[in-house]
Amino acid sequence: MFKNIKKAMLLGIATTSMVYAESFAQDSIYQFEDITYDEIRVLSSPLNTPEFNLLSTVNIIERAKIETYLTDNIGDLVSKYPGVDNASMGQAVGRPVIRGQSDYRVAVLENGFSAGDVSSTAGDHSNTVSLLDTQRVEVLKGPVALRYGPYVSSGIVNLIDVHMNTDMKPVSQLDLMESFSNMTDEKTVAFLGRQSFLMGDVRGILAVSGRFIDKDAYEIPGTVESIALLNDEGEDLDEAERGLAENTDVEEEGGTISLNLGSDDSQLSLMFSTMTREYGLFGHHAHEEADDEEEAGPRIDLEREVFRGRYTRTMNGLLNRFSIGFSSTDYEHTEGEGGAIGSAYKLSDAYATEIEANLNTFKNLDSMVGISISEETLEVSGEETFLPETDTTKQAFYTFNNYEISDWIFEVSARHDEVEYETAANAYDESADSLAVGVAYKTPYAGIIGATIASTQRLPSVNELYSDGVHFAAQRNEIGDTSLSKEKSEMTEIYFRQKLPFGGFTISYYENSVDNYIYLNPTGTVDAEDMPIFNFLQNDAEFKGGEFTIYWNDINIGQAVMNADISVDQVRGSLVSEGALPTIPPMKIVASADFAYRNFDFGTVITKAIEQDRIASYELPTDEFTQIDMEIGWTPTALKDGRVSLLAKNITDEEVRRHASPFKDRVSEPGTDIALRLHLTF
Repeated sequence: MFKNIKKAMLLGIATTSMVYAESFAQDSIYQFEDITYDEIRVLSSPLNTPEFNLLSTVNIIERAKIETYLTDNIGDLVSKYPGVDNASMGQAVGRPVIRGQSDYRVAVLENGFSAGDVSSTAGDHSNTVSLLDTQRVEVLKGPVALRYGPYVSSGIVNLIDVHMNTDMKPVSQLDLMESFSNMTDEKTVAFLGRQSFLMGDVRGILAVSGRFIDKDAYEIPGTVESIALLNDEGEDLDEAERGLAENTDVEEEGGTISLNLGSDDSQLSLMFSTMTREYGLFGHHAHEEADDEEEAGPRIDLEREVFRGRYTRTMNGLLNRFSIGFSSTDYEHTEGEGGAIGSAYKLSDAYATEIEANLNTFKNLDSMVGISISEETLEVSGEETFLPETDTTKQAFYTFNNYEISDWIFEVSARHDEVEYETAANAYDESADSLAVGVAYKTPYAGIIGATIASTQRLPSVNELYSDGVHFAAQRNEIGDTSLSKEKSEMTEIYFRQKLPFGGFTISYYENSVDNYIYLNPTGTVDAEDMPIFNFLQNDAEFKGGEFTIYWNDINIGQAVMNADISVDQVRGSLVSEGALPTIPPMKIVASADFAYRNFDFGTVITKAIEQDRIASYELPTDEFTQIDMEIGWTPTALKDGRVSLLAKNITDEEVRRHASPFKDRVSEPGTDIALRLHLTF
């Protein structure tokens, strides 16, 4: 009954909003004459579509918003936006969860390329991306995500930096940033230098950036393990460990050099990036009768080198735009405890190529066709590995077609994937097809209402097929199944966006039915080392949810200018025959506001997560929390383009546990942290 009520409420809100917008506009038509459609271009879109006209749901996070969370992980940043949460595991690991789905179903990209790591193979493996170089983050949900894989029902997170995305305008720039915090004794130093030059008719920009981050283990406001877990295990709450999340420190170094060359109709971008990161994961509690002490926990040490390039040419005629991109990655990391290496992962011979062409075929019809090919070898060694050495080859063909006539927009996108895995004992060779169709109507009063229907197929991952052994950080024995079949998803979404004189609002509702959904499920047994055994199984599943945002832009309050927004989102994930899916985020409400007054600025973000008690059979409920972050900035006249800011995160020292994380009962997120940051631009 709740499902029907919820659906009716969401549809009712959408209908009421449309009626309100139309009636309001008819009474105040003159107020809409100066409203124009948002011309912010979605850089991840295959057709370079404006955000307002995109037949997908998108969150665009510009540099000004990113700077508040520069030294956090990507999951921390995107969790402030509707439909997105964070499967966190310490400071170094924050994996985005989009509409209740994560891991292999969500891609984290850099400039449209795979980040080049093994983050999708396990929840404790971090994404090798950094916000310090990032100029924009785009979260794509819906058909536009087909450009990068069968992600229509979940989404992708694309980090865009100046190294491969620049407008080629003359520039001479040096940015320096230092950050210090009291809780983790953080020391962060970062720089970015850019210089343009001319070689005849060719314009060029040389850029260099680097970073160093050092954070100690963080403090927590309550017990290390959740009260729910302590009660479930019959532990004495008075003896529970408190105060510090041991072994959650992180140290990182990285650098990037890039060269961009451009003329009136073409551009070549080349970049080389290297990074190292060492971090710890909180230990597990044995609760043995003789010795109830926390183990030190595993350490992960990773290195990555990436060389990427993209050539783009603009032409007239049938072929409007052509681009070819390539990426080569070397990655390896080791995991161990107490100085001993238990496992090692290495990506070798990891190459990716993409070729895309935008076509002018008919009037008002924009088309793009693309091909992507990637190869990699995952080498594993050590006594604690749970995956075999695997050679992976992926090929994909995709096309996007957008037809706009009068106030109507029609879109058809399709993708064909072929995947091959080869191990010493098994070979896998399958294909998958995805199709999405959308239609939208632009109302006379700066609104747009649309709907999308998509049918997608997802092939099993290496983990799901071949896992066989103890995953130490997750504290379970994971067993794959080589007979798993492909998932088949049917997704429908309706949405409405309305521009208003003060800002606007967006609302969407989606339903996603998945046949043969793949998930981990406990067997109820343990192995010889008392590790619980989990199997990868398949069952039909469904996801239903909605997202709503209302925002105010450039509101004058005396001599101050305010921007603000409030968003609400909720998703429910269920197995058709067995109840709730695990790690589904609860309803979340986020309110943010920033004020600018002369050379001062102030911003706050308040995140309210509702209690999650709709849980899988082996999960524990998660309490609600309210996290408040605040930042005060000052731009001294003497510094010109410099800024000094004071950031206070979780100022009420709230115990924050995110249900989206399978590790949320083992440790909470950080308590109050105050950071001082100095940013200079020359």
